[in-house]
Amino acid sequence: MTQGTRNDEETPVPMDRSDLNAIAKKILAFIAECPDVRGGADIYCLDFATAQERSGILLAVLSGVSDEKEQPLIQRYLVIAPPGADIEEWQKAIWAQFSTTFAFLAKRKMEEREADLRRSMLQVVVADDLRHETVITLLAAQSDRTAVIVTNAAGYRDESVKSFVTPNASKLLLSEDVWVPQVHALAVAATETAKDRQVYVAIDTGKFSPTRTELQHLLASIDACGVMGACGIDDPETVLAQHVDRWDKWITEGRLGVALKDVEALPTKFDSQKPFLRIQLMSRAGRNLDALASIREEVEIDRNLDARSRTKLARIAQHANASALAIKLLEPAIAQLDNLGLLTSALDTAQDANAPKLVTQAIERLTSLYPESAIVREFRINELLADRDYSGAALFARNHCTDRSTFFYETLGQYLSVSNVPDYRSLIDKADGDVPLSESFRMACVNDALNRSLPVHAFDLVLPLPKASQQAKYGEQLLLRTLRFILLEKAKIGTWPVNEDRFADAVIVLITRLAADPARHELRIGLIELLQPAVAGTTGLAFATFIVLRLSAKPITINKIALPGKADPAWLIGKDVFLQGAFSWMASEQPMVLGRLPLPIDLLKEPADEVLSAIAKFLTYGPISGDGDDDVIKSWLGLGCAVAPYSSYPDYDLRLIRLAAGKFANVGAGQVARDLAEQALSASYGTARRRRLGWFAMADTYARQGNVIEALIAMACTFAADTEGDAEEIYQEFTCLARILRDCQLPDDAREAVAQARVMLGVIGLTEQFGLQLDTLELQIRQRQLDACGGAGFEALLADAIEHGRDVLRRGGESVPPGVLLGQLLRIARLHDIPVADDVDAVMKGLRERAGGGFDGLVETITAVRPTKNQLLLVARNGGVGRYSDDVGFDTRGSALLASRALSSSEFLSDPIGTSFALDLLADRGVALPGWDEAAVPPDLPGTIEKSAEIARQISLTGVNVVQVGFDEEGHLIRVSTVGGVVGEPVREQKVVISKSRLHEWAKHYPYAYGIDETTANLFYTTTADLRLSELPSGPTVMVAETKLQEFPPNLLFVEDKFAGRIQPMAATPSLAWLGQAQEIGLIGDGRMCAWISTAEGEGSQTLPMIAQRLEPTFERYGFEVDNGPNLPATFAGATIAVVTAHGSVNSEGRYFQMVSDEGILCVTSGELANALRNVGVVILFVCSAGRADKHPTANTVLGLSKQIIDRGCTAVIASPWPLDARVPSHWLPAFLEKWMAGANVAQANFDANKVVDQQFSNDPARGLAMTVYGNPLIARTVS
Repeated sequence: MTQGTRNDEETPVPMDRSDLNAIAKKILAFIAECPDVRGGADIYCLDFATAQERSGILLAVLSGVSDEKEQPLIQRYLVIAPPGADIEEWQKAIWAQFSTTFAFLAKRKMEEREADLRRSMLQVVVADDLRHETVITLLAAQSDRTAVIVTNAAGYRDESVKSFVTPNASKLLLSEDVWVPQVHALAVAATETAKDRQVYVAIDTGKFSPTRTELQHLLASIDACGVMGACGIDDPETVLAQHVDRWDKWITEGRLGVALKDVEALPTKFDSQKPFLRIQLMSRAGRNLDALASIREEVEIDRNLDARSRTKLARIAQHANASALAIKLLEPAIAQLDNLGLLTSALDTAQDANAPKLVTQAIERLTSLYPESAIVREFRINELLADRDYSGAALFARNHCTDRSTFFYETLGQYLSVSNVPDYRSLIDKADGDVPLSESFRMACVNDALNRSLPVHAFDLVLPLPKASQQAKYGEQLLLRTLRFILLEKAKIGTWPVNEDRFADAVIVLITRLAADPARHELRIGLIELLQPAVAGTTGLAFATFIVLRLSAKPITINKIALPGKADPAWLIGKDVFLQGAFSWMASEQPMVLGRLPLPIDLLKEPADEVLSAIAKFLTYGPISGDGDDDVIKSWLGLGCAVAPYSSYPDYDLRLIRLAAGKFANVGAGQVARDLAEQALSASYGTARRRRLGWFAMADTYARQGNVIEALIAMACTFAADTEGDAEEIYQEFTCLARILRDCQLPDDAREAVAQARVMLGVIGLTEQFGLQLDTLELQIRQRQLDACGGAGFEALLADAIEHGRDVLRRGGESVPPGVLLGQLLRIARLHDIPVADDVDAVMKGLRERAGGGFDGLVETITAVRPTKNQLLLVARNGGVGRYSDDVGFDTRGSALLASRALSSSEFLSDPIGTSFALDLLADRGVALPGWDEAAVPPDLPGTIEKSAEIARQISLTGVNVVQVGFDEEGHLIRVSTVGGVVGEPVREQKVVISKSRLHEWAKHYPYAYGIDETTANLFYTTTADLRLSELPSGPTVMVAETKLQEFPPNLLFVEDKFAGRIQPMAATPSLAWLGQAQEIGLIGDGRMCAWISTAEGEGSQTLPMIAQRLEPTFERYGFEVDNGPNLPATFAGATIAVVTAHGSVNSEGRYFQMVSDEGILCVTSGELANALRNVGVVILFVCSAGRADKHPTANTVLGLSKQIIDRGCTAVIASPWPLDARVPSHWLPAFLEKWMAGANVAQANFDANKVVDQQFSNDPARGLAMTVYGNPLIARTVS
């Protein structure tokens, strides 16, 4: 637009999408305002029909515009179609609409000569890509009197253009926030190109006008460029735009419930979109599991999802860790995407989901449409760097990147393209004082050192972490990798490769950063994994304790803050008007986000401090029966959190959440407690004070569940989060620390923490109120030091505990911990006929009555001499099932302890069904079911006492016997065999046959020594002579053992002078609960058979290349996909069979499988390998000690590579519990595959393959009994 005037800020005109003639008339009216369009441009905000039809209408309008000589103003038409368009189809569609519109406007049809002439004026070109530069280049090449239509212009991008973000918005909200600034920039460049020339540019956005006033002004601000604005009649995007800002505001305020209700209130025409809106809102609010459930509903309904919706839903699914669902959603979408933002999101999702094929599709699509985009450049360079091709990265940078980037990669190429250890310091010095560049060089050096297996070099370079935000997060990842590598190196060489204090300092660096930003979930998980026994052995617990004690000794400013109010629950219950109004409001806001949403001030009819006081006392002392009381507690908690902002202590909401979480943890409701702790952490932003309170809620909750590693990390973050605190909260912190140290078997340190807590009580004058809690804790510390059977000091402790109970009843203190303590001591006294005080029953009764609700029954069960099966069921089901398998081992510690007590009763053993149930409570329920996606879901809780025996019967009817074994409290092995659908009578083995103490001694050296001791005669026989069963049913058998017994390989059970693994197929499974559900799921996998054997060369032996060579014919015969690369396989997830051959090693302490390596520089943790084998049907591990299991030091679960792989969703693992002879695989695998392909189940195929090995190696059990089945032994290939 250059001559005349046209409304520069065209008010969007409502348009009916279906009436193309009416639209043509509006375009004609728009052009008529300034018909001489030469030398200018217009932006068309239209979203109707197709781009071809819009082009046809616009060209038909332009065809009627004449110059001053009455000659056609436009003599050539050029339509720029998006990449991938079919020129012939576009020309045909454009011309069809041109003819129709021409006839409508001219009120006549074109004559044939006229039609031929106008058709010859039309040209369609396909843009090479979607960059602004591509469009401008095409415009610059056009001759005079050409009209150029840029179709779907909203999809073109210039990376220098910033998107629009509304003030105070948490993120980009509307698509117009992205495309409008881009169209504005394109229009500016197009107008400049057309200026002073006889060319007209029509920028067809393919979008209706933006709804934001700021964006409308932006489009209208370009000189010589008009805007034709339109909005659809009841256009969904226009209507949604009117709501989205307030939805974002509500979510930021924690008002998700109101936002969801607003979605439901949208007109019925939005019904098809409402599920997607709800999903996005729930995801934005952090309700990932709810969002995920809704996504699955939509997928199951099989809606016809477009590519845009699929990509967005896939991102949300992946954010919730549902990789399989994300991949399923994304697969059909990538080829249809033409938007940079969506394609970038698709690439991110594919990478996060570890989907190499989708990554390739996404990057190819991006390269085609946006070849010079930053995301493409970054991807290509990262590919080269991953291969350590620094010279290639430098060459790429010279052609595609800035001078600074080119210098960076050329310098890396100069210094790092060497085979020996690079001169890292000289490389870093090339930055010449440029701090950001220096830090980038240093982080690149750390990464290179790790890739060369030089952890000490990496450690020397990685600190201090960079200051720039993005580099700092990368530095954190590198530091975690470095620390993990240091621990693996320590395990390999048996000593610290770096100074221990420096290692601790490095961990504290990460703790400090995590403490300051509780949202860094990946950093928290990284620290937890770093210090777990599977990586650090017992060193992890020692280091975590050392760090916490060191941080707890830091100087802190103590503030004496009075607790809010003095009211008790009875006072609050009487405030009917206030409670009715408050609870009605809360109901209207559901689901509420704790700690984010204050009660409306007009509803606060009572003093906030008094309300908080009453609620705090209820959460501390109130009963919980499990009969809906959890909802009551959550309601009172929600009210307290909503009132807290108005109190004299606005951060009191976090204390209330901690109290509620502690109450649930104390009754075994572990998942509810953990959920509340996470909510406390998510509500802890804003101040250092709140962060300290949030971290302490997390520490206290995990400490009560016995998860000492996570408790210690949270405790360290508590001490690191703030340099000041109120005395009452500090008292609580040191009390929690004392409990953790007590559980870590550090009584002296625990007593010191108790002493510090008493000092805090003195400071705030609350010794009378809280001193009883510390008295209880000191008694518990003494209890942990005594022998389980009493012994010296027991009678004095019992007498003190009785007196303490009397004191609690007199002073009205918390009664549950003292009641549990006294009950446990009384139980021991009665078992061993130790005299007690006459009034002890009255004291015990008083403590139980004061506990009330579910505590009463819980205390009764915990303190029972021999719990009943009904009490066991009550405890097992009390807290609900854990959401993640990692937590279940902690949740089931109590039920396992009580089950062992029950099994000591001869009366209990008279019931085979009850005994089967109790034995399965001793087994490992902390293992995820096969084929999981977003979460490692454990098996269901036992619904009835009969369930375990029913599973055993069903399994045995398939022809596989089920033998359950576990130790009772006195160390006798209890055994129940189920054969042919019949549950046998329980058997208590004599200790001369097998005992828990001898198993403990055996485990100090075995099974590891079986693979390395070649000199001791009859080693297997002599070391297992007193670890036998008196009887074992004949035929295929699966052992369901308690967690400690799972350390003993089932093949080595000795019956009738023979190893069981020699006479019949044997297998182990985590638990009957797991096996029953795994059998329902059956064999998983996509049919692929894969194998990974790194043939990388090193300085040592060439064992792995030798094995690879020997197995090559077998792999070829059965059509395996073989990966001989030096990195973990990236594409094995979801296969039916995966064979892995590598070196494996156990921690230098002699327990806990720790590391997988090759002959070269590969060195990874067991968890990293397990992650690479997600949801594989059968995994075969030719890896030394991969089949060993070790009891977790603090949870009722086992550790080991096989367990980790099963926990990653696999169905069965076959591996050796001891170092494996390198000659075994080439004999075992062909025999196994022959049977497997013929339809044999895993147990039978393994048994037959072991027999082949036995024959080959003269019945040497170290070779012929090595390969052991763990998981579901019944799965078999379907043979057609």
